[in-house]
Amino acid sequence: MASKSFSVIFHEKINAFNKTVHIDSDKSISQRSFIIGSICEGTSTVKNILESHDIYSTINCLRKLNCKIKRIRKGEYKIFGKGLGSYYCNKNTVLNFGNSGTAARLLGFGVCSTNPNLQIKITGDKSLRNRSMYKIIKAMENFGVTFLPKNKFKLPITLISSPSPIGFKFKNDFSSQIKSAIILGAVNSFGKTEVTERIKSRDHTEKMLKHNTKVIKIKKGKENLIEINGKEVLNPFNLFVPGDPSSASFFCRAMSN
Repeated sequence: MASKSFSVIFHEKINAFNKTVHIDSDKSISQRSFIIGSICEGTSTVKNILESHDIYSTINCLRKLNCKIKRIRKGEYKIFGKGLGSYYCNKNTVLNFGNSGTAARLLGFGVCSTNPNLQIKITGDKSLRNRSMYKIIKAMENFGVTFLPKNKFKLPITLISSPSPIGFKFKNDFSSQIKSAIILGAVNSFGKTEVTERIKSRDHTEKMLKHNTKVIKIKKGKENLIEINGKEVLNPFNLFVPGDPSSASFFCRAMSN
């Protein structure tokens, strides 16, 4: 995606004020809450969810995979997890992720890769269909996943989940989404999966799993080493999604003048 820069010019000084500004909730954590909650054993409660198009796409795809999600009130949801490998749907069910590359990679390519007996069609809107999925396809093939047609790296793509996923060692570059997809596929794989990263990337997924001490271990050093032990139960959680710091940046800049 091309980088963009913006300039904000104030022609008049902003007078002092004493107000509370509500910042949008973090989208990445909101999405991970639903995805991780759906494969826990038990009910997770999440508050302050960002209710946006990308989040609704994530919820709709999870419901197509027979996950029960209930909206309690604005921003508050209950996710009724049925454990690892609990997704099921009709053959060639279409999962349309809209514009959400995060949901497509973490859920479509990640969790679904090692969930038994799935054959799904992953797609999205025009923008998502134009993005290359080469790196994540090559990464997830290590689990024994089949992608059709062969040598096609843009959506729509058919995924046939691995009948017997086994952990592997992977060296991550800079992508937190590919790292997260591997972690979420690894939790339902046999054996241990190891992900190393020389440059630390966003670690929301690891932090949201860290209360499962039998599942994930992180060893910090010259290279970060993330160890995932597959086939261990994931415990449900209660979470209040924090605000998104990037959404606050405009207000912080305005107040600094």
